[in-house]
Parts: sequence; structure tokens; C-alpha cells
Amino acid sequence: MATPTEAACAVLREVLDHLRTNREHLDRLLEDADEEALRRRPAPDAWSAVECFEHLRVTAALYRPRLEAALARGRAKGLAGRAPYGRGTWIGRVLLGALDPDRGESKAVKAPGAFRPAALSELDVATVVRGLREENEHLRRLVVEADGLDLGRLRLATPIATFLRLSVDQAFRVLAWHEARHLAQAERALDTAHEDRA
Repeated sequence: MATPTEAACAVLREVLDHLRTNREHLDRLLEDADEEALRRRPAPDAWSAVECFEHLRVTAALYRPRLEAALARGRAKGLAGRAPYGRGTWIGRVLLGALDPDRGESKAVKAPGAFRPAALSELDVATVVRGLREENEHLRRLVVEADGLDLGRLRLATPIATFLRLSVDQAFRVLAWHEARHLAQAERALDTAHEDRA
């Protein structure tokens, strides 16, 4: 049985490992970065580090109620299961293929409107970082709570459109890999900010 901090399922343990690595990456990025560096855009049309963080916070916040509802349905229906969870949905496979960290950097895609950060001038760095950490903790808890459910049969609509559906196991991996991608983008933005000062 899962404890509050771990999962028995290897797929979910891998997701938790990615989330832990992402949290450590965020901590490293914040160690030496001041507010000016976090707000500096590497180019006029590119996001600053704090905009990357806000995008991640917004994305996790939009997925969270959908994940919570899917897991509640699974518990209510007694949909027990273990990995492997099957192929999932077509759109889930497309997203995972685009985000797979083992495939290297993929082509950047413009975020849909609902996922875009607010105007840079409206973002408070401390509030954004705190919110991202809170969403990450919610997601970590959901992954642990999901252990033992058939996450391949449980589906949720994406926040983009209700007809685009993911299995829960796909959604967990999409969120973890998506976060890693944008933390790397934030790191590049901070590297540029530091180079500009040198």
C-alpha cells in the first residue's frame, strides 16, 4: 500500500522522480536569481523565467480539478488496476511524443490562451513561485493517491477542449515532462539575464 510520499507502481514512481527532479531544478534556479533576472526576457517575444513559472502554475491549476474528478470517479467505481495502463489516447501519445525528455529538444509550440501567463508587469515573483510550489505538491499527492487505480481506463478532458482526452497516467507524465521542459526554458532565460549583466 502507498504511503503519503511514495507509490508502489513503477510508472507512478517514475512520475514522482520526475517531479522531485523538477522541484530540485526550480530550487537551483532560485538560489542565485534576483527579481530582476527572473523578470528579464531573453528576447522581446520570449518568456522570462517568472513567466515560465507562471505558465507552469496555471497549467497545473487547470489540470488539477480534472485529475481530482477522474480519480474520484475511479474510486467510486472501484476501478482498480496496475501498470501497464495500455496505449492511452491518441492526443496523449502525441503530447508525450512531443515532450519526451529522451528525444531531446522539440520544436516550441505557442501556448493556448488559457495557459499563457498574465502580463509580466502583473506578476509578483514570490506569489508565482509559492503558487507553483503549491500546485506541484497537489500534483505529487494526486500521483500517490492514484496508486492502485486503473489509470489507463480513467480519462479526463484537457483544459483546451473537452473532446481532447487523456488517460490519467498520460496526464501525469505530460505534466511532469512539460514542467521539465519549461524549467529548462527558464534556465536559459536566466543564463541570458546573467550574461547581459556581465
